[in-house]
Amino acid sequence: MKFTSPIDLGNPNPERAFVSYIREFQPVAKDTLYSAPDKNVFSDFHRKKSTVYMIAKTKKMSFVIDSFRVIDDFCILGKVLVGGRTEDVMFNIAKLLFEKSGVTHKYDGWRSWADRVMSAWAIKEESHLSSSQKYRRGSRIDLDLSNETRLYIECMLYQSIGNGNTSRRVIVQPLDLAHMFDWYLLDDIEILYVGKSKSSVLNRAINHNKWGEITTDLKSDEFAFVYFMDIEQSSIMKESLGPISLITNTTDDELDRDSIALITEAALIKHFFSEEKYNREIVSQDIIAVKSVREKLIERGYTALRVDLILEGVFGVFGTKKTGITRSHIFQVPLKQL
Repeated sequence: MKFTSPIDLGNPNPERAFVSYIREFQPVAKDTLYSAPDKNVFSDFHRKKSTVYMIAKTKKMSFVIDSFRVIDDFCILGKVLVGGRTEDVMFNIAKLLFEKSGVTHKYDGWRSWADRVMSAWAIKEESHLSSSQKYRRGSRIDLDLSNETRLYIECMLYQSIGNGNTSRRVIVQPLDLAHMFDWYLLDDIEILYVGKSKSSVLNRAINHNKWGEITTDLKSDEFAFVYFMDIEQSSIMKESLGPISLITNTTDDELDRDSIALITEAALIKHFFSEEKYNREIVSQDIIAVKSVREKLIERGYTALRVDLILEGVFGVFGTKKTGITRSHIFQVPLKQL
């Protein structure tokens, strides 16, 4: 998902401001990081594009397996359990597969793609049926393989993509479906840890040395997940020409990718935490004393720092004890010159 924010410096007379925000994000359940069947869910976004991540927790979402059934228009209907509540949910399997197909640019949308894929099933007795009707007749939930965390779907679309291999199953999880189809049923999301990686956030998340501590602290009805985040950065300059102020928005080519991630990480740590727990560095440090902020911003003439964390969808509402649970998180401070 993507977000672009208009920038409000807040400082009435800034000269040069560093601004960063999250261009794209994906939530991934902790268990998915280690589950072999789920390895194909990871892309270059998780391996290369994302540089900053957050570990969070919320109440578990569990499938009520025998409640799920295939209905019209390539949709699947069922129930999930969340924090002791039972909620009705629905998702479109054709839309899900289309978004992951790699050929979205070749079709007008998921419907035309689904019609094309289903046309491979040349069943004479069903020639009068629409693609959706054929799909409903020939697809089902595999109850033998499914469990509360994963639904295995005997899916004609997926089998067609696999050259008619009827043993293929689509595997879906509650978190992924909630994210893609905006299931507004989550309990409060608490941010536990903020980090970054120079090379691969995916590898960093898999091998994270905090997992043991975090997992031990989770309650039996909670689960942990990771926000993978790609950052966009800009530099805003304000020049006074007599009574006229000229504001320009540019990219600082001298700021490398790792420095941008370090600065953003530091700002988010300061924003979310006032006490050391899983994050132990930076929390008690003045932001202007952080090495990346001092060397890359203050010593190079920056006078303000702002990081916007405003994400779309159901996973965009979160917080900590310090910030409260909210949709808009903004860290903004003036930078004192040394």
